[in-house]
Amino acid sequence: MEKYLEHWDNIFTEWIAAGTIPQSESYWEPQVEKIGLLGELMPEPYLGDPYNCSVVILNYNPGAFNYNTKSEEGLKKYLADPVHYSRLSDPTSMAYHYAQNYRKRATAGGYLGRCVDPMYENSGLTQAGKCWWCKRMDWSRELISESNRLPFAIELCGWHSHEWKNIKYTPEILAKLKELLAPAIEEAIKKSDLGIGVCVGAQWSWKVLPAFGYKDVTAEVMGMMDYKRGWKPLGGTRSYCILRNDNDIYILNTWKSGFGNMNVPKPEFRPIEKKIIEKIKAQ
Repeated sequence: MEKYLEHWDNIFTEWIAAGTIPQSESYWEPQVEKIGLLGELMPEPYLGDPYNCSVVILNYNPGAFNYNTKSEEGLKKYLADPVHYSRLSDPTSMAYHYAQNYRKRATAGGYLGRCVDPMYENSGLTQAGKCWWCKRMDWSRELISESNRLPFAIELCGWHSHEWKNIKYTPEILAKLKELLAPAIEEAIKKSDLGIGVCVGAQWSWKVLPAFGYKDVTAEVMGMMDYKRGWKPLGGTRSYCILRNDNDIYILNTWKSGFGNMNVPKPEFRPIEKKIIEKIKAQ
């Protein structure tokens, strides 16, 4: 975990020295056009404290933003925005402060901390973005209601984007993600109160986690005789998958097909999720 945190500390230090944010880390560059990575915004590789968290949430990336910088008006608004505009060479800008203090800000809770973070209301995050994060935090609280700690969210890709479904996971990308993320994810899950990671999005169990050494053990854990890929406990479009690696680290992956596919499960799935957690802990 510390190696991962130091990795991003060093990256932010380099950017401050250069006064600019690159388009992406090199291994994402072949995919930039497909997923629309936004180099205009400060990346957010993680939020929360991995050494002091309720549950570990795995995300694809932090999301998009509202400015269409290809239009004259959108570009004008973006350049006038001291929060989003990446003026890393300007010590008075929030971007400069953000980069210099990322670990401190993120481990204090960031958006997940709501009012705990004094920068929250001035973060530049849209109301929709705040709701997106708040729903994830509320979900984590319901999964482990006895914990009073904040979740830790780690991003597959620290950059914001407009799109994600078109990503092609090349061997280079998967190898780099495994090197950077897999040890950090495992250590954070071990230190969390729940002791089980959670993630939304089918790509986690289809492409990414298998490359990290995780296997689908849904049928084994839930005692199913007839299981293919993804369990729909209430029918419909919501699926679940349980993954485990050789170190007995479990991750619960859920996804929904169609509209709102990145939304967290609705409250009616909570009893099912608690049953899954009980089954995992009984292994």
